[in-house]
Amino acid sequence: MSGLMSKLVRPAALFAMTMMGAGVAAPVFAADPEAGARSFARQCTSCHVLRDDGGRMLVGTGARTGPNLFGLARRPAGTAEGFVYSTAMQQLAARTMLWDEPSFVAFVTGPGPFLQQRLSDRRANSRMAFVVSNPADAADLWAYLSGLGN
Repeated sequence: MSGLMSKLVRPAALFAMTMMGAGVAAPVFAADPEAGARSFARQCTSCHVLRDDGGRMLVGTGARTGPNLFGLARRPAGTAEGFVYSTAMQQLAARTMLWDEPSFVAFVTGPGPFLQQRLSDRRANSRMAFVVSNPADAADLWAYLSGLGN
């Protein structure tokens, strides 16, 4: 990403997180599910898998560092079966936050700041080490993931 583009995209992501905190819907990015599928295969499968409700592996090789992301759009945050979440994600799960595009984009572009804002706890953090630096790429991932099993 060019320096100019980076200077434009980061403020947009921060604006989206601010608007969510204010109860205002964040802007939705035009997304490409095919680009999201490519990104998922390239960047996400070292930690995540897509395993359908019947247990069939759709994408990935059995990584267990992160939760199974199949059906993400229809479940509350922090509730993938068989995965042990960080304390902050468990707290978010207790609030029954359902994943949607603005929340997903804000989380994967800044897991720590997202949890800190949502939980009103500046110490809240996630175990997710990889960050998607471009919100448009994150929206592509959402377009792909939200179309699976939903």
